[in-house]
Amino acid sequence: MNQSFSCQIISEVDRHMTIRLTGDLTATELRRVAPRVRSVLRVDSTRRLLWELNALGSADLGGRRSLRELQREAYAKRFRCAYVARRPRTRGVALWIAHTTPDELARPFPRRNQAVGWLQHDRDRLEANEASDDRASRGEWLLRDYPRRLTLIERAARAAFGAMFTRMIGISQHKLVGEQIRSYGVGGFVRYLQSMNALYTKLEARFGPTNSQLLIGLSALMAGCGYCGYGHTLAGALSEFKETGRLHPLHPGSITELYDLEDDEVAARLDALLVAPEHATLRLHVGRMYRIFLGEREPETGEDLLLLDLLETWRWTIECTIIEGVHIRPEDAWPMSPLGADERLLARYREARSRREHGR
Repeated sequence: MNQSFSCQIISEVDRHMTIRLTGDLTATELRRVAPRVRSVLRVDSTRRLLWELNALGSADLGGRRSLRELQREAYAKRFRCAYVARRPRTRGVALWIAHTTPDELARPFPRRNQAVGWLQHDRDRLEANEASDDRASRGEWLLRDYPRRLTLIERAARAAFGAMFTRMIGISQHKLVGEQIRSYGVGGFVRYLQSMNALYTKLEARFGPTNSQLLIGLSALMAGCGYCGYGHTLAGALSEFKETGRLHPLHPGSITELYDLEDDEVAARLDALLVAPEHATLRLHVGRMYRIFLGEREPETGEDLLLLDLLETWRWTIECTIIEGVHIRPEDAWPMSPLGADERLLARYREARSRREHGR
């Protein structure tokens, strides 16, 4: 059912301006309210803008593009922006807008206090995260005009890395590799791969291969990216199937509707999906990771710090995968692990999953 669209502008007494959007976002609806938003951009002296999207419904491509145009105008005037959204899919929409604007000063959050805190900082979205002060490992931000054309060397690198991924996981990820090189450069992309490999080594040593993939997928779910959310939960489910022959309750089909729920509902549904005794440890880790993501739990243990590192570091991945992750369907997911190159295993898994879903 379509939800009536509205726009409310709220002055926060010299701290920032809030623009509250509710209902279904379309190009037509946004054109109707755009003059009011532009009036704010002309006169607001705080240069801090909070987009409140908690009650936003659907957002079609035209609506996303129209909101991006307003974000570009805000960026041109050097507004620092935050998006607050209680639903993962809406946060994915906000990240897509920030990435394709491109505006390194805009960032989505699940909670208002986190968004307001961001408006007081001077860091960009990809600067050193809370888990590490290693700015050099994060690469440099090359998106000044979007989409930037790849150079000849960058296109050659994209082809080489695409061939490497095809051998490793069975799919080239041609478009996404190009987006990452476009965003970070070839050197930055190499550093990105090194950081991801180091992180996964730590995750696997602590949580094991299956749970590591599932935790990565759920961190992407929280951020609103379907590409990594579906791809890594599929990789985790495939790992479980290979090792035990069992079908894991977390997989693309079981998490797809969670993207449209509010965070408290998502956390409750994940808890219910992992209620079986054999998933008790993962259930504990998922609950803690979600609370850290929401700012409701301060990291206390080594595992907490590793979960925080996962949440923050994976933002570097979904910064680019969101171009696909904002609209990908769960049935189009590919397992993001070397198991994806095992055609026989993948076929057996899909057949077993189909039998389960059809009660055979």
